Amino acid sequence: MRHLTAALLLPALLACSSGSSSTRSSPPSAVQNKAEAPLDLVLSTASVGDGEVQVALVIRARADVPRAVARFVPPEGCTLKDGAVETDLGALHAGEERTLVATLRVPAREGLVLAAGVDVHLATGVKLNASRTAALGAAAPAAPAGKVIQLPNGESVRMQNAQ
Repeated sequence: MRHLTAALLLPALLACSSGSSSTRSSPPSAVQNKAEAPLDLVLSTASVGDGEVQVALVIRARADVPRAVARFVPPEGCTLKDGAVETDLGALHAGEERTLVATLRVPAREGLVLAAGVDVHLATGVKLNASRTAALGAAAPAAPAGKVIQLPNGESVRMQNAQ
């Protein structure tokens, strides 16, 4: 049991000892020791009208997990209409799949990012995480299509549509 605990703790301790800066990066040739939760996640969003977006997180366990806690982290300005922001899933067995669904009220602005993740609790104080992000809010307007015309001297000119 000690060897199993040490094997589980070592990657977590190595990941924690690398410093607190999130902008620090390792050289491309460095080996990354960060362990990720044994889960496959799919985060999807769908507009349901009137500034509301339904978000779904599909979680599939690749191995037995003693306890998992899933959460949505909506951006500032978004409010929860229905569903839960955080759900304790309990134990998951290899191959088991769970889906969390929530509806958010989303302000009409660009650049909003929804995060969702699952913490896997392996033992007291030992946690692994898996996460995904998805864009929310108003889509950026498409640039108007331009027309390319050929001048008599052979040059091409792109004409923008007049508004």
